[in-house]
Amino acid sequence: MWGTADEQLALWRAMGIDHLLLEQNGTLHDEALDQLEESCPGSVFILARM
Repeated sequence: MWGTADEQLALWRAMGIDHLLLEQNGTLHDEALDQLEESCPGSVFILARM
């Protein structure tokens, strides 16, 4: 993430992103995101890895 919080929000909105989940190496929601992607293909997108 770069820029101020307002700059980040403006960028995400310009890209049409209305939901965002920040994950820490898949340790918090990895299994849940896998299940969501399995039941609704295309619903989970990885935008960046840091």
